Amino acid sequence: MTTQRSSRDIQKSPLFSVLRLTGVAIGCLAVQASRTADPLYAQGIADHRLDSTGVTWEPCASCRIVLDSITRISDGSGAQLSPYAALAVDSRGAIFVGSLHTDGDIYMFAADGRFQGTVGLVGANELQYVTGIHVGRGDTILVMDAVSRRVDRFSREGVFIDRILLPGGIMNWFPIAGHRLFVSAAIPTRESAGYPLHIVDGLGIVRSFGEQLPIRGSDDRARLLRFVEPGGEGAWVANRLSYRIETWTFDGDRTSVRTRHVPWFPPLDEPPPLPQLARPRTTIRGLHDSGDGYLWVYLHVADSGWEYVPVTPAPVPGMSEAVPVLDPFLDTVIELIDVERNVVVATFRDDRAHIPAGHGYLASYEVDAAGRATYRIWRPSLINIAR
Repeated sequence: MTTQRSSRDIQKSPLFSVLRLTGVAIGCLAVQASRTADPLYAQGIADHRLDSTGVTWEPCASCRIVLDSITRISDGSGAQLSPYAALAVDSRGAIFVGSLHTDGDIYMFAADGRFQGTVGLVGANELQYVTGIHVGRGDTILVMDAVSRRVDRFSREGVFIDRILLPGGIMNWFPIAGHRLFVSAAIPTRESAGYPLHIVDGLGIVRSFGEQLPIRGSDDRARLLRFVEPGGEGAWVANRLSYRIETWTFDGDRTSVRTRHVPWFPPLDEPPPLPQLARPRTTIRGLHDSGDGYLWVYLHVADSGWEYVPVTPAPVPGMSEAVPVLDPFLDTVIELIDVERNVVVATFRDDRAHIPAGHGYLASYEVDAAGRATYRIWRPSLINIAR
């Protein structure tokens, strides 16, 4: 039977730890995700150069988003997977996995799920806390470490190429030309403080830009966080705590703003609820530009059957608890936006807490019957059932 937990118990819970420490179970929602016909609006900015025409919610009656299971990877054969690690899938379907628990090793799996080995020098990469893996041009593998503040680059076969040192505070990123990265970061320098977006390379900060949303005290870092994804000759930028999606050039010019008005997100001027008093709020978990005129939007929302559960104390006082499987706490909502018409054409909800893995893939974490950490790799697609 489920029981209500105290504030002290909740702060010690695995879910609370995940929300605070990893950012993987991206936050929160006060009501169940609605599928009503809420409009999507294009919102102009201060210089009035952007199209501010409102657009409509026009779902395709015969269109459906489906999730196809691509493969499964598990512990064993030299790999020691951890919950909600950094993952990336390259153009061949090869899967790369790393986390703070792998001693700097990046595991490589074939498209069929077979373990192929470790990227780089086994146990000697000096990476301590892998917070991101991206696939660059030519399927080069870029790995970011939050402790050493650097990005290591490997060939598609896993051979070390080079590395660059970066400023601290980077929260989300992707590679662009050369050694440059497009990043969302809180960089506390005289020139960059207060700007959420930056172009950086091995020599430092190339430029900083962007407009901050109103922020408050301890909530500053959360509200500054943006998810950034490549889009044509620029970038898509999504706010974490509101359904606001922008496009930016690499020169620092904002070219569009889209805000979807749904009851899932509280107003930004509304005080955020304390995690121990409210169910997780909705957050944007990622974006994917499929290159065919559609933008995929991935959101985490509170599980439709979510409720507090009793806490199992840590086995040793002071020891951090294991990260729980998040599926009982969070669902994933996928929305597909027709970029040219600025309309939502399809939505989908799944009871798993999926995390984006690049190239349009998603990953879900589970523990199999043998107790092994396991990831399932999925590929969302749009089908027309009328054909």
